[in-house]
Amino acid sequence: MVTSNRSEVIWVVGTFVLSFLLMTALLLSNMSVYILGPAVLAGMIFTFVAVAVWGMARWSSRARRMPEPSKAMPSISEAQSVKAPAATGALTTGDLAASLGRVDIFRELSREQLQVVASLAEEAMISQGETLGKRGELGDALYALLEGHVEFTAGVGEPEITLRVAGPGEALPLASVLGEGRLVTTAQAITDIRALRFSRHRFMELCAARPDIGAHIYRSIAEVALERYGKTVARLTDTVAYALDQVDFWANV
Repeated sequence: MVTSNRSEVIWVVGTFVLSFLLMTALLLSNMSVYILGPAVLAGMIFTFVAVAVWGMARWSSRARRMPEPSKAMPSISEAQSVKAPAATGALTTGDLAASLGRVDIFRELSREQLQVVASLAEEAMISQGETLGKRGELGDALYALLEGHVEFTAGVGEPEITLRVAGPGEALPLASVLGEGRLVTTAQAITDIRALRFSRHRFMELCAARPDIGAHIYRSIAEVALERYGKTVARLTDTVAYALDQVDFWANV
């Protein structure tokens, strides 16, 4: 293709140059009109002009059809400096189901069951210091914690006693989906957190409509609640024992 284009260009340019030189020589000759005659001279001039116009038109047409030169490949440093666009849009049901599979009360569910539960979830971003529920109030939501930490406190005075700190992979507060949903502790974000939020009403409706899902979830809730209760009692026992030791120490000073 390159050889063909080059030959065509040489032929067009050569024809143009030869015609130009020939007409220049004839026009400079005083005897050109007498030697060739007016008709022949006019014919040659017409041929020269036609060849010139045809050659220029063909050249212009080919120039318009030629592709633009490709841009140079960026260097490695330039490629590395280009940042990928940030992901946008809401999480898909599949993404939500995968996240739920890592949360304690949902780990026994199948993939199909996780997707059904995930269809009820909405992603929630909660800032540090915000309260997810207060002791004595009726809980209206259950949270599956994906990132961050939540502190649980209780007590009759101020400040309240810290019972435990929840982290990623925990569902809370469990009391919101038990009985009437009255909370026994206050839950507050001690960091910025990301979680999946479930409406108490819709969550309990799903568990009633799908006993296979509800049975797995509430069995897991019972096991998780018992484990948390045991850890909390052990922690409070250690705290009380330490406090009594301090009282005894100062009483004997």
